[in-house]
Amino acid sequence: MAIPFSTLTCMILSNDLLALAGVSVMVGFFSRFRRRREETSTSVNRSFDGGIVIEEPERIALREEHGVRPLTEEEEGMGIDQLPDGVYGFTNAVGQWDAPLFRKKIFLSYEMHKLRDGSPVLIGYVSPEDAERMRQPTGTVTIRLFPERQDDASHLVHIPLERVRRHKQHSERMGRGLELELEPWSR
Repeated sequence: MAIPFSTLTCMILSNDLLALAGVSVMVGFFSRFRRRREETSTSVNRSFDGGIVIEEPERIALREEHGVRPLTEEEEGMGIDQLPDGVYGFTNAVGQWDAPLFRKKIFLSYEMHKLRDGSPVLIGYVSPEDAERMRQPTGTVTIRLFPERQDDASHLVHIPLERVRRHKQHSERMGRGLELELEPWSR
């Protein structure tokens, strides 16, 4: 039985349209899945999602409380000791008074503020237990600081650099946070 050419063309086109519709449905499904994953990421306050920095409300509030502004393009890469008061940026050179700051956050970098009085502070997340130990007025304490919120490190803290007695940078690369030994809190 011979199928007329016009009927055959219509069948091929309708099959192609069905295939296209199927692809469209799959693309819609995956795009909805990706949006849901991004929304989940945002709701648990992850700072990186596909390279896009998601600003956390608590960080924004802390910046306002400290009265700091982002670095300008001209200030980028300068040591925190050379920057004007009232700025913030990101660094991987944690615990150094001359740490260079950059405008954009990169993987495993920490936010630093240079307060209006000129004192540098390190920003990060600690566990509830470490947050409590940091408040103790006597003795040195050892904590683990993370650049991003973790399941077990959910408290945003700011640590004056003058309190940092010692740090172990290699501990961050193993995913266990930056180990810091802090001097007693002086109020």
